[in-house]
Amino acid sequence: MAGDTKKSGQHRRADTSLVRRPPNPARWPQRLILINLLLWAGAAFWIQMGKDATLARRQLAIPMALVEVPPELIQQGVQEINRTREEVAKINSTAERDLPWHKYAAPFDVKDTRPKIAVLVNGLGLQHEMTQQMLQSLPAGVTLGFSSYGRQLKEWLGFTRGQRREVVLSLPLQSSAQANPRESKRSEDAGPFALGADLTPMQNIGRLDWLLERGEGAVGLMPNANEAFWQDSEAADTLLSSLRERGYLLATPTATVVQSSLAAGVPTASLTVALDQPVDEATLNSQLQRVESTAKAEGAAAISLPAYPALLAPLNAWIAKLADRGFALVPLSAVTEQRTAINPPAAAPAPSPAATTAAEKQAAPAKTNTAKPAPASDKSKH
Repeated sequence: MAGDTKKSGQHRRADTSLVRRPPNPARWPQRLILINLLLWAGAAFWIQMGKDATLARRQLAIPMALVEVPPELIQQGVQEINRTREEVAKINSTAERDLPWHKYAAPFDVKDTRPKIAVLVNGLGLQHEMTQQMLQSLPAGVTLGFSSYGRQLKEWLGFTRGQRREVVLSLPLQSSAQANPRESKRSEDAGPFALGADLTPMQNIGRLDWLLERGEGAVGLMPNANEAFWQDSEAADTLLSSLRERGYLLATPTATVVQSSLAAGVPTASLTVALDQPVDEATLNSQLQRVESTAKAEGAAAISLPAYPALLAPLNAWIAKLADRGFALVPLSAVTEQRTAINPPAAAPAPSPAATTAAEKQAAPAKTNTAKPAPASDKSKH
């Protein structure tokens, strides 16, 4: 019995040891003091570590600053930097020269400070005899505009490249009446490969690629007058983005199209005068005077006119006296602007009166083209 009583007492003591004692409030201040000491010790430790790291970096930097670098190594580093810059600039310039509006551009004197005038004669390539007559009679500085539907277009462009002439290709655009024939019975047919506002972007791109593949060697395109096409934002954006990616310039007399084209980053030639049909000599002379006035005021101007034999004589007579009147006949690419909406270039400064006077005294008469006739043809009209 005594043994049982002893065991039961042990069990009672064991059971009471498992009971959780309530916290002693008198020990909380001690614990707070201990926690604060630990926090202050940790902060002091990290501050000291930062000071040691800063001191170590300074000690490592001092010997490097006192090391004398040989001049040969400095010169070698400078040469390497310059060589790298030259290689990058060469790559960029090569890529830019590969663009059609640079690659196929006709040469001209970039140092000439006289007001520039570009002349574009359109409608070539459809009639062989007329095209041959124009190529033999027009001065070499005149830009030639060929129809995209000419049967011998590739042969003509190959011939003009041999003469180092500049060529622009026509860009047919469907009129609203052509896209919807019921609206008008007298719509002008722009051809089976004309781009249209009613076509899908893929269809317009496909037709544009067909035109450009036939017109290899041209610096750019000149669209026919069509306000409905440019009012369609999707069709216009598709065309302009395609021209920018392919590196072709756009020639147009319409101010809104010029603004949209430049904003899209497309090289753009703004035509001061664009004649789309034959005119009499008096009307032609008045338009030529307008071109001269614009060139004097703005430094450059351009005119496009149809390839009409009756206009050939007065046009050549006017071109022959351009140099005497202080103007320079240049290809269309010479009066082309290129800018983007993000980074527009600064306006070119106008030539000083002294420089213009000196250039007028040294100007030489314009030379006419004396090239041989163009490639043989079957004499038929295309």
